[in-house]
Amino acid sequence: EFTMASLVKARLRFVTWNTCGIKNPSHKFSNILSSLRSMRADIAFIQETHIGPNCYQILEKVENWNVYFTVHNPRSKGVAIMIRHEVPFEYICHDEDSSGGYIVLFCRLYNELYTLVNVYNHKGDKNVLAKLKDYLRETAEGVLVVGGDFNTVLDPSFDVLTQACRPKQSLLRPFLEDFTSSLNLRDTWSYLNFAPGNFTRHQNECYSRLDMFFMCNDAMKRVCRSNTESNEISDHNPLVLELRVHQETGTQIPKVAWLLEETRSDEEPDRRPGKISGAEILTAIKSLTDSQQRHDTLDVEYYKSHC
Repeated sequence: EFTMASLVKARLRFVTWNTCGIKNPSHKFSNILSSLRSMRADIAFIQETHIGPNCYQILEKVENWNVYFTVHNPRSKGVAIMIRHEVPFEYICHDEDSSGGYIVLFCRLYNELYTLVNVYNHKGDKNVLAKLKDYLRETAEGVLVVGGDFNTVLDPSFDVLTQACRPKQSLLRPFLEDFTSSLNLRDTWSYLNFAPGNFTRHQNECYSRLDMFFMCNDAMKRVCRSNTESNEISDHNPLVLELRVHQETGTQIPKVAWLLEETRSDEEPDRRPGKISGAEILTAIKSLTDSQQRHDTLDVEYYKSHC
């Protein structure tokens, strides 16, 4: 329960963090949760969870957190969105990449509609951002917050400390540039900061800013703080984003809620790896349409409901 006064004054603290696994050593996840508490995180985007079909229990029923996550491989990829219980939150629906590259959560925070997107842009996957871009263009509503580890930098002269890093960071940049420009997204950290620094990853002598939060241009006025935090858990530093909460009293239901099948509270969630995502279905339908192989008039809702 919250008042109109709290709506006006409230802020949300997001954290995006590539933790390079959460299971090993055995106390690692406890240390991650402790760090999130220290950072006063309301919402955490975690990358490289390394959660496979036989070890997902670690993210089920996490004390004080609502957790939504992908199940893919116990040694690579994987993402999770965690929302602290104290945050006024209403789940609507979510969708996930079958290869553990992203998760999209549609929800209300302080009664306002949000589309939260956590991305791990693996260096070997050149299709994930294009697939996600098309999906978000069709489905994103409300306040769009995209965060994660993009495995590349936006500006090599600004986001990298040493020349030796730059060749490694260039291969995925065109895909990220296309993703952000197509969705009219802006990097929240550079919106507030005009000097190089705040690098999020360090490896040997290479320092770079691979971890970012993006929001649409018209939502940038909500951004009031962005900074990195030091840690001893991963070679990526957590990136913090603080947003102003706007008053909202509507009950808008996003279109995508009608696409994704509802899971009843008494049903066990489907933890099978390799499930077909909404983005994959959308891509397939567009491909059929472009090649004039689709002769029916059924829309995306039908295919999502019956696949």
